[in-house]
Amino acid sequence: MSVVLWMLALLPQVYVNWKRKSTDVAKKPKSRNILVRLISTAGTGFTYVKQRPRTAAYRLSMMKFDPRANKHVLFTEHKIK
Repeated sequence: MSVVLWMLALLPQVYVNWKRKSTDVAKKPKSRNILVRLISTAGTGFTYVKQRPRTAAYRLSMMKFDPRANKHVLFTEHKIK
């Protein structure tokens, strides 16, 4: 009988811990860098994936080699879906 009462005394503590809200858990910080897709402006559909700082106030664009067009063309930033 005393064992049953002892276990019943522990039940409210277990129930409280079991019903923890997701807001009680610390959230992970966001990464300082994000991945972006660079798409060729030649219209070939060739892409590169690069990193840039999350806080950058500019969109990434650069001249790179497009093997489908067989020349260097401008690549512009687009979101990775």
